Amino acid sequence: MSSIAEFVKELQRRSVIRAAIVHVLFFWLLVQVADVVLPYIGIIDDPVRWAILAGVGLFPLTLIVAWFFEHPWTRFTRGRVATDIILITLIGVGASTWVLRNLPQVVHTRTSIVVMPFEHSGDVTEASLSRALASEVNSLLMKSKSIDVIGIESSTSSALDGLDAPAIAHRLDVQHVLTGTISADAGELRIDLRLLDRAGDALWNSIIEDSLENLFSIQEDIATSIESQLGAGDNTVPVAEVAASRCWMPNDSDAIEAFYTARYYVELRTETEDARQNLRDAIEIYRALIEQYPEFAEAHSGLAWALEYQATYDRENALENYRAEASRIGAVALKHCLTLGEAMHLTPNQFDHPNPWIGQHQQLTAFIEMEPQRSENHQRLAHHYRHTGFDDRAIEVAKRNYERNPLSVRSIKEYAGALQYAGFMEEAAELYDLATELGSTSPNFARQLIPLQACDDDDIDCIIAGVEGVFGGMLFDGWEDFFRRLYTAPETDEEAAAIIDMAMSKVRETEGMMVNWLNGTSCNYEHLTPLFFELIDYVKAEGHIGRDWYFPNSWGAECVNVWSHPRFRDYVEEFGFIEYWRKIDAWPPACRPEGDSFTCGSG
Repeated sequence: MSSIAEFVKELQRRSVIRAAIVHVLFFWLLVQVADVVLPYIGIIDDPVRWAILAGVGLFPLTLIVAWFFEHPWTRFTRGRVATDIILITLIGVGASTWVLRNLPQVVHTRTSIVVMPFEHSGDVTEASLSRALASEVNSLLMKSKSIDVIGIESSTSSALDGLDAPAIAHRLDVQHVLTGTISADAGELRIDLRLLDRAGDALWNSIIEDSLENLFSIQEDIATSIESQLGAGDNTVPVAEVAASRCWMPNDSDAIEAFYTARYYVELRTETEDARQNLRDAIEIYRALIEQYPEFAEAHSGLAWALEYQATYDRENALENYRAEASRIGAVALKHCLTLGEAMHLTPNQFDHPNPWIGQHQQLTAFIEMEPQRSENHQRLAHHYRHTGFDDRAIEVAKRNYERNPLSVRSIKEYAGALQYAGFMEEAAELYDLATELGSTSPNFARQLIPLQACDDDDIDCIIAGVEGVFGGMLFDGWEDFFRRLYTAPETDEEAAAIIDMAMSKVRETEGMMVNWLNGTSCNYEHLTPLFFELIDYVKAEGHIGRDWYFPNSWGAECVNVWSHPRFRDYVEEFGFIEYWRKIDAWPPACRPEGDSFTCGSG
């Protein structure tokens, strides 16, 4: 205790404590001045952030200099010098670490915002321009990576209808909300903008009155102003640079209005007759734009996608060769704009590869870099990782996409699916419930699987009750004997073979409806291991091997009996997994390289 008191007295004598207090007060004053003054000249986060970091980073140096300042040379002649330096450094580093860990969140993360569609009169032109303006500003900010932006699927969700800015910020967990109104009259625009903080207080207001033909520059000006107001994070691309790389658009107010109206019709596609007519109108609008402006790449791409969607939502009027026509039009779009990712989806491109898994991975990672605002690219990548054995990556990508699109039913269901395949049923079930609240009509299979997941493999009654809970009246009536026999371990090889034959007969009877269930079930029961490979032969023969749900069931931790089967190696090599894993230099938890080959499951 006396040595500590002596050390404190020495700190006082050398003015170390006084220097620490002065240091803290000086940088506190500097931060206060920066925080109060800089917002008035349009600068908010960065100088304040660096003032805080400088204060924390220099704190240990202040302590060390104060210790040696009185007589630094004679101090080095004393035997305790190494101990003193270590002690002072530890104090300084400890204080710095504590401060860094307890700094406000803005020091560690970029700010976040949701760009809301602008209020309008309800006119179709204003409705389409409102959505387009919000979407394009959102896209510019997301591509610049300067600010964390909520996806347009969530900002346009009906779940936000009637909510004020603070409620929207709370629901989406963002710090800022951009809102406003838009009106259009004879090619002239008036846009009233309001940038609000989480409490609903205005940080910035602006009124823009300009011609519709200048919509491109208006979008850029709004995004640039937001970037200036909120401050860009690290590793960003300036909004102006992102805007300069966009595809060409005609400087014609009528063409711009027509283009965004067509895109609006396509985005709101449903299977109602009005929506089908709107889709047909969009196709005609795009064709007219292309005839007037043959180099208008986004009009070509819009037409290609409208033809694709017509095959789903308006089948009676769809082209018989719609896929080939969409691919041809997409190629024309790419000829006029080489970086148009939405057109690359439709046509062969530089990211293709003979191995479909490698090609898919190359395309999706490239598309996400080019068009991070397109939520479907992230969903497809998460789905891709589920197929190829990387449940952890699937969850990571799907979670990140869900966080930027927390009210998108598709993003929620993709995240739930990734969790479900990894065995996190409770979390998946809660997300599926959220999707239902937002309008999804799909069954919540994760919640239905929870009781089944709790059953022991040999508790047949529990399993039967669980299966009934999953399938219910849709399938289960009259099937209890089938499932009871399927899950009961056979006593002889002949009984085992008979069970496999029975299962395959049921698959053919239901025209493949049971394949997904049974290939997953094969991983749980040793006697059903051959069924996994019988099902592969069936789906190959029927042309169903591309079905999304087949491959993910291969990689569950309970599938070790399938991995050890002699045919598993052929399965992995036939479908290109081994080449894919080596190409991306990563292996799923179940498998690892072993010389020129690989092994799964052991160890």
